[in-house]
Amino acid sequence: IIRSLEYNTPETVFYTATVCREWTRLVTSEEICEHLCRRCYGRRTRHFRPEKWQGWRGMLTSRPRPRVGGLYALRESRWRKVSQQDMFLPHELKGIFHVEAVWWRVLRFFDDGTVAYALINGD
Repeated sequence: IIRSLEYNTPETVFYTATVCREWTRLVTSEEICEHLCRRCYGRRTRHFRPEKWQGWRGMLTSRPRPRVGGLYALRESRWRKVSQQDMFLPHELKGIFHVEAVWWRVLRFFDDGTVAYALINGD
């Protein structure tokens, strides 16, 4: 059981702690937390200082890290005033005075430290 927990993300490992008290004791052990910390932060950190976080478990639960199991999406928008002097104003916008421009920034982080980025226009 312990070997299988070492290959999961910290979020998944802590989710398995809800199974029973024995699993909670296993998952929150310093040995498992140290292994997960070294795997999560090892590529980005040269020196580990678990005493700053009150141990390996505190470091794993409190230290910020990007999640690798999903997407980060940010919707941005900007309102633009439409004037009558706009050269290519479509007929359906003649009575409208503001137009909203919408775009999405999407980030996906991977275990090896690479990032995929996309900028998507529209809703």
